[in-house]
Amino acid sequence: MTVNRFKFIDALSLALDYLEIGSGRTVTNHNRRVALIAVNLGKALGLPSDDISDLFVYAMLHDNGLASGDDYIDGTFSHCERGEQNIQLLPIIKKRANILKYHHEAWNGSGFYGITGNNIPLFSQIIAAADYAEREYRGTGDKRFVLKTIHDASGILFSPEITDAFAAAGSKEAFWFGLDDICVDQELYRTVPETGIEMNTSELAEVAGVVARIIDAKSPFTGRHSQGIAQKIAVMADYYGYDEEKKKKLSIAANLHDVGKLIIPNSILDKQSSLTIEEFDIMKRHVYYTTMMLSAAEGFSDIAAWAGDHHEKLNGKGYPYGKTEQDLPFESQLMACVDIYQALTEDRPYRKALVYSEAIRILQSIADSGGINKKITRDIQQLH
Repeated sequence: MTVNRFKFIDALSLALDYLEIGSGRTVTNHNRRVALIAVNLGKALGLPSDDISDLFVYAMLHDNGLASGDDYIDGTFSHCERGEQNIQLLPIIKKRANILKYHHEAWNGSGFYGITGNNIPLFSQIIAAADYAEREYRGTGDKRFVLKTIHDASGILFSPEITDAFAAAGSKEAFWFGLDDICVDQELYRTVPETGIEMNTSELAEVAGVVARIIDAKSPFTGRHSQGIAQKIAVMADYYGYDEEKKKKLSIAANLHDVGKLIIPNSILDKQSSLTIEEFDIMKRHVYYTTMMLSAAEGFSDIAAWAGDHHEKLNGKGYPYGKTEQDLPFESQLMACVDIYQALTEDRPYRKALVYSEAIRILQSIADSGGINKKITRDIQQLH
């Protein structure tokens, strides 16, 4: 299995947009627009194509450490630290130190970390300017205002070199037209000098593990939920004799199965009492969003199904599609069983983690009612 890196990173940026929306901010295509501005700045600065290709990835994932959005509440930049830690684990990018850690620093040293001038990595400087410009343009829709604002920040927030590059890139009408929601995807595909770099299944599995950290960090009650399921799915894959390729694909699906929860507000995820009907309707959307996000990554059709069907039931009483046993491959049924078991044995805002015997009793009762696969339920019990 190989997947084009550009398309996979683009799908991940959609997940990060979910995270911003789920944190209460009305944001769409923020990461794509920041990446597009950054790439255009890189070209204006004369960076080689390999650097621009990596700059695209760093810019697309610049906010991967946002977690539950606490930075925007307490005024810190802890998301820069988390984002740096996460991106250093990715096997699909040239390692460059402190790009995300310092992507909110100011040229004159007035940023959170107090780093000044060219002590700030060039990629960080570019992403800082791109992020600033994107937010200003999204807020005003006035390109002249943004050009003047960036110009006036020369030597303060940004280096003269960066502001000159922005003036050169922003002098072209296409620079601004490409930022429209209906254009930004296609403009990125056209602009980024990368089409053929592919990731194998092992690399994808490592990336999925990093994404699982981002997903699980959204709520204190899901600290290792996705990662725990991935570990248990690997054990089950060995038990069923699956080859290494299929085992890794199942682990990818497990690590990404709750990516749609990034768009669910924490007021629902962390609620300490029962959800209202309306709140549960919102919660149920997460599996649909998981399917949509993973389907956007070329070559992910089976992984998207295994991950996105984890709340379907064999008797047709699940969601979001109401599939029945004949619609659900064994791998989807396996994901559903392991997800329930993992959730039962974890703390939730409304209850403490259940002991093994109680979790198995509940799992068995769901199987007996026709909701989940009885054989998988017995196998989980046997492997404990």
